[in-house]
Formats: sequence, structure tokens, C-alpha cells
Amino acid sequence: MSVVFANLQSADSDFRAGRITEAEWVAMTNLAKTDLDGIRRFRDWGLQDELSGLTDYMTTHEALPSGAQFDSTTDEFGGLQNDMRDACEANGSPVTTFATSGG
Repeated sequence: MSVVFANLQSADSDFRAGRITEAEWVAMTNLAKTDLDGIRRFRDWGLQDELSGLTDYMTTHEALPSGAQFDSTTDEFGGLQNDMRDACEANGSPVTTFATSGG
């Protein structure tokens, strides 16, 4: 989860700062759904409710005009991320998010 959330954070901050193109931002944003779908395949890993919340959001919200499958900057998505962070913290595997470039 740390890698998925860090990649989303970096995509958003790098795009706003002009360090990546819109196409690169779209690709990085859409990769998060692919990554989470892959994790959900392992049903015995736990955190399925939180994973479902994130992937359901990504699937049920209308794609953006840019081609991004979802908007990771909404309060609703942020709340779902916080639910996942809390669940990870509770099971002893805290999520650490970091910027991969530009601060």
C-alpha cells in the first residue's frame, strides 16, 4: 500500500508542478487500480473490505476527461485511503507514503 499511495501522491504533485505530462499522470494514476486489483486476487491476505472500498471507488466513478480512471484527489478517496492506513496500522504494517521526486 505504501508504494501505491506514494505513486499516487508523486503523480499528483509532479503533474501539478509540471514535472510530468498529463499522459504520464494518467498512466501513473491508472496503474494504482491495476496494482490494487492484483492485490485483491489474494483473498486470504486480509484487508479485503478496505481494498474493496478503494477499488469500488476507482471502478464506479466516472473516468476523467484526461483518461484517468478516477480522481485520487477527492475527499472521498482520501477517506478510503485513511481507512486503509488505519487498518494497516491496526495489523502492525503501517503505510508510509513518500514523494519519489520533487518534495
